Amino acid sequence: EVAIIEGLPTADNGRERRAGFEEAMAAAGMKVVSVQAGNWEMDKASSLAAAMLTEHPSLKAILCANDSMALGAVAALKAAGRLGQVKVIGYDNISAVRALVRDGHVTT
Repeated sequence: EVAIIEGLPTADNGRERRAGFEEAMAAAGMKVVSVQAGNWEMDKASSLAAAMLTEHPSLKAILCANDSMALGAVAALKAAGRLGQVKVIGYDNISAVRALVRDGHVTT
């Protein structure tokens, strides 16, 4: 089970990133159990990720359409005591995420 935190569903790049995530997960045989709009915002993504973790306790990964939202997902995982148990995927390679990639808290 994986979840997607997309950007703005009305933005072209947001739609394309979501479609790419969904296509890759289908090809890998993964089940997308939730897709929510994080609007490119860290705090919104943190709230969404926390809810996703509660609703889907067997969640294995959260795919985030930008790194700010990946930071929010990591914060939710830390708060839930599940950091390292659920993979977080970001997008953009911003400087704030690079240490988390090195430490293994963000996969890409």
